[in-house]
Amino acid sequence: MVGVELSRAAVEGYFSEHGVQPDITAQGDFNVYSAQGIEMWCGDFFALTMRDIGHCAAFYDRAAMIALPVDMRERYVRQLEALMPQTCSGLLITLEYDQHLLEGPPFSVSYTWLQRVMSEDWDGGQDALQSSPKALKAGLERMDEHVYVLERL
Repeated sequence: MVGVELSRAAVEGYFSEHGVQPDITAQGDFNVYSAQGIEMWCGDFFALTMRDIGHCAAFYDRAAMIALPVDMRERYVRQLEALMPQTCSGLLITLEYDQHLLEGPPFSVSYTWLQRVMSEDWDGGQDALQSSPKALKAGLERMDEHVYVLERL
C-alpha cells in the first residue's frame, strides 16, 4: 500500500497509532516512511511522478479532494490521472452540501462536477450514503456523503 500525505504529523500519527516504527528515507522532495508493506510519501502530491508510485493499480481518496478548493480540484484530478496506469480502479469519497451555507473545508463536490472534470476514460457508479452526521456539527440540515467506485478503461 502506498499513501501520500502532506502533513508529517499525520504520517507519524498513522504509524504511531498502529504501534509501528517506520524506516524513513529521503526521495527527492519527499520523506518516505515504510513499514510492514506500507509506504507513506510525505510531501506535495502535485510533485509526485508515476516513477515514484507507478506500481499502483488502484487508489483510495477518503478526504483529499474535499480538502481542496474548487480552483485546485481539477489540477488534482489531472495529477491523479497522470500518476495512475491506463487500467486502474479507485474509490473516491466526497461530501455534497449547499456550499453557500458553509465555506469549507471540507468542500462540497457534486456528481455533476465530477462528470464534467473526469476524462472519458473513467467509468463508475455512485452510491450515496445517508446524510452524514457531520452536517449537524457544521450547522447544516443536510450533508450527503457519496462513494464512487471508478474504473479507468
